[in-house]
Formats: sequence, C-alpha cells, structure tokens
Amino acid sequence: MRGLSIHEITQVNRFIYNMYVKFGQGMNEEEFSGNSWVAYMEARKKYSYELASTQYWCDIEKIMWEKINEYKQYRNRIYCLNANLSLDQTWGEAKESIGSLFFPAQGNFVNGVVFWDYVNRLENKKARIIRLITQREDDGDIMEQLHMPFDEYHQLKLEIREDMQGYFEF
Repeated sequence: MRGLSIHEITQVNRFIYNMYVKFGQGMNEEEFSGNSWVAYMEARKKYSYELASTQYWCDIEKIMWEKINEYKQYRNRIYCLNANLSLDQTWGEAKESIGSLFFPAQGNFVNGVVFWDYVNRLENKKARIIRLITQREDDGDIMEQLHMPFDEYHQLKLEIREDMQGYFEF
C-alpha cells in the first residue's frame, strides 16, 4: 500500500472536519478526528479508490460514521458504568433515587447527629436494635440477627420506646 500524499491528507482532513461540523455533537474535535482517521485508514485498505470519485467518499463517510458510533457507544458504556454504580440514579418507574432508600433524608443534620449520639449512649443491644429498625428491618429479622428471644426483644423495644419519649421531651 502506498503512503498518503499531501493532497490526500488535505482532502481527508477537510472531509473529517465537515463531518465533525455536521455530526460531531458530544465529542471534541480531536476525539472525532482521531477515530475518523482510524476508520479512513481501515477503509483505505479495503477499497480501491480514486479521490475524485463520489462513490468513494460516500463509502468512506459510511465507514467513518459506523466507527464514530461504535466509539460513542464504547465511551458511553464507560460513563454508564460509573452511572450504574451511582446511588443518584432512579430504579425503574420510581421517582426517588436509589440512595434515598439507603440513606433517607432524616431532616436536619444537627438533629441527626444529636439523635445518633443519644442512641450510641444507650445500652449496646438497644442501640443495635435502633440501627436495624432505621435500616427497615422487621422484627423477625432483627431477633434472628441479634440471636435474641422474643421476650427479651419485646422488653427492649418497650424500653427503647420509653427512651425515645425521653429523647423527644428533651
């Protein structure tokens, strides 16, 4: 295969720039140009060509366009990988973000700090029960996780209720 002439380089650069102006939304010029040149060099190997042929440039445009779209899909998958791990995305038809399920808004930050400080000062078992309740665990799961019989759990919940009433009066 012969090398590129200065005339051919100029023509391809002009062609790529015109494509970028028309179709380059969402990409910077260097990104678009680099991928277009790769596509051009691959197409140049496949087709016999004459720079003056309209059909040649139509074929090149089609191949470049496919290569650019392939690159955009690859780049979007990389961005989506990060987005898929984000807790700010919504799930299905839900209007709330995933993060709001794990970290629901508890109101005032200062009140939250004071609340958890109060909880941490309670007896260890009570604090663990409160943490599991705020994580939306049900009674059966809490008793199972803490290896606690029903009577002890029920008694601790009553004590927690009294502690919380004292907290709210405070």
